[in-house]
Amino acid sequence: MSELTFEVDGKQVTVPDDGASLLDVLRERLGLRSPKDGCSPQGQCGCCTVLVDGQPRVACVTPARRVRGRVVTTLDGLD
Repeated sequence: MSELTFEVDGKQVTVPDDGASLLDVLRERLGLRSPKDGCSPQGQCGCCTVLVDGQPRVACVTPARRVRGRVVTTLDGLD
């Protein structure tokens, strides 16, 4: 299985690339609780919105592999 490396709130992280959503990776593997699971996997409520390279993305419908090499910012990473 390959791995994904990306930056979250200023820290480089590496996780397995097993087809998980970005929301699952952030909450279950990295322990970040600010992105909420409100309607997963519908992507309608916006509770799981994070910034990817400065642009808002709904994490529950974003495959984690799409953020490989990118910068993800959660509410915890904002000033």
